[in-house]
Amino acid sequence: MAITVQINGITGLKNTLDKLNFAVATEVGNEIKSSALNIQKEAKRLAPVNFGTLRSSINIKRLDKLSYKVEAGASYAPYLEFGTGGKVSVPVGYENYAMSFKGNKGGTYYDFLMAIVEWIKKKGIKAGVYSVSSRRRIGNKTQKFDEDVKMAERIAYSILKKGIRPQPFLIPAFQKEIPELFLRLKKIINVKS
Repeated sequence: MAITVQINGITGLKNTLDKLNFAVATEVGNEIKSSALNIQKEAKRLAPVNFGTLRSSINIKRLDKLSYKVEAGASYAPYLEFGTGGKVSVPVGYENYAMSFKGNKGGTYYDFLMAIVEWIKKKGIKAGVYSVSSRRRIGNKTQKFDEDVKMAERIAYSILKKGIRPQPFLIPAFQKEIPELFLRLKKIINVKS
């Protein structure tokens, strides 16, 4: 499941371009492509980072000469964009889009748990029994892993019960770029027509 924003040539713009020459149409197409790249760059900058999976999943696809799609392909992208549980926050105008992700599964519980275990390790959080003298964890590798999983289960329960706050990245990038794109396109069309 991916979250997507699209930049499509406006019908009026397409009609205007038909009346203008090829060079202007190419310039407009280049501006739309440039905006898609700007959205991708800003979305990657805003995306929360743990292992870099979300950032690396943000890509651009050309649909036609005046349409591009910027997509975050990570299965959990919509949940970070809008939040979950009681912490959902959807920007005005995106309610129906956000609802399309409600109830969808982004992976298995085991995947969720193992991602939390990796997060625990990355953050240096160490649960378990410690030696008083050496201040090191006691136990073999399996025991330490089991302790990490138990901690991850408590964190997972809390996330499932309370939800996660939204960390929007794609829609803010889109909303920031579109007004700038329209100004640049207006300037090109006014100068060339």
